[in-house]
Amino acid sequence: MKDDHRFSDHGGDWYSFREEFGSEPLDFSANVSPLGLPESARDAARRALCESARYPDPFCRALRKAIAKEHRVPLEWIFCGNGAADIIYRIAYAARPRRALLLAPCFAEYERALRRAGAEVDFYFPDALSKGRNKKGSASELETAVVPDSPAMLAQGFRITDVSVFLRHIHPDTDMIMLGEPNNPTGLCTDRMVLTQIADFCEARGIRLVFDECYMDFAEDGEERSWLHRWRLLREEGKTKLRDDLQEEGKVRMRDDLQVEGEARLRDKTSADDIVEWREPIRYRNICVIRAFTKFYGMAGLRLGWCAIPDREFLGEVILAGPPWSVSCTAQAAGIAALGDHAYQERLRVMVGRERPRLIKGLRRLGFFVLPGEANYLMFFVPGSLYRGKLNSRETDGAEHKLSGPLNLCDLLRPYGIMLRDLQSFYGLGPGWYRTAVRTEEENERFLAVLSEIFGPDSKRNQEERK
Repeated sequence: MKDDHRFSDHGGDWYSFREEFGSEPLDFSANVSPLGLPESARDAARRALCESARYPDPFCRALRKAIAKEHRVPLEWIFCGNGAADIIYRIAYAARPRRALLLAPCFAEYERALRRAGAEVDFYFPDALSKGRNKKGSASELETAVVPDSPAMLAQGFRITDVSVFLRHIHPDTDMIMLGEPNNPTGLCTDRMVLTQIADFCEARGIRLVFDECYMDFAEDGEERSWLHRWRLLREEGKTKLRDDLQEEGKVRMRDDLQVEGEARLRDKTSADDIVEWREPIRYRNICVIRAFTKFYGMAGLRLGWCAIPDREFLGEVILAGPPWSVSCTAQAAGIAALGDHAYQERLRVMVGRERPRLIKGLRRLGFFVLPGEANYLMFFVPGSLYRGKLNSRETDGAEHKLSGPLNLCDLLRPYGIMLRDLQSFYGLGPGWYRTAVRTEEENERFLAVLSEIFGPDSKRNQEERK
């Protein structure tokens, strides 16, 4: 039976490449750490195999404690799942929204999950995509492709810049909004002030707001950009105010630790954190933050993601929206080890921070339009006029490979052993748009060299010589 790619049209399909060419590709189509799985995580997973005859911990207790410590998130807010996609679907099924709003373009599984949960899905088109676009429906309804016309369009055209326009676009029945921070495939983050205004609006209207932060670890100032940081600041403010209020009421005495008197429901000795937890609610309880080990720690095959949800009742619904034992013992062990591998984290951030601008510069030098992405991938547009080679076929090692359409860069790269992500299936885009991962210096140089061969002045002769 032929594989039906309607059910999985994502990057990282190395298996089909190996079937076609009999070799492993250099994969720029999947946004996974170029350093691969940390050695510490690999060793931990190997040791955990000895426990494979037993069921994994259904509550991921040790892993959740490690996440809470590393990200300074209350343990009770955390749920671990079988990758971020598992959590996206659980949130959709748990909420069963009537109507949802997404930013175009965005990760396809948002729309799929929401529609499977029975929601009507609207799309907000930023400036680059807004002209003549429908405001709802599926990607198949688009009639025209988006062609960049200026660097300014690339820098700001794919962001939510005018929050008032965005808020006016929210339908009265909308009860869920999902936003990628950074967004996939653009790689762009929303301005923090804009996000705060959106969050305030959603909190006031009772709209559940989901931030997908799976790529936030790659952003230069990801720690401060994350909504987890906003929650931490609010909790610190809450602890300070609580201390002041209780002291003013004469209910506490500040000693080496905080002692609370006159409240039987509290322990004799507790911390301000405990009191803030007990005295809910915290602000922005309608927000869910999704994170993943898949991308930053190179654990795409092990499958591990997590979310932070301060609304305890809704968190319970998310847990019940999927099967138990969704995280294997090997994934739990690898996740704990990866969180503690700070040397790996620093090495990866330095590499991506160095290679991303170099790759942007190299792609622009070829005449491509490149978005100033902030994660470990870049979205770019290739004008068809740049290509001077043959369009009907390529031949490598005696095998002819047909091109699908007037110009498909993915088809041109496959005979060179390189996989790239075609973005024309993303809502709001069209032919000519692609996404590339940021990999190691050597791999990026090879990628740019191949592109130079394809799009350089001698591209037609180079193609003939490869026959």
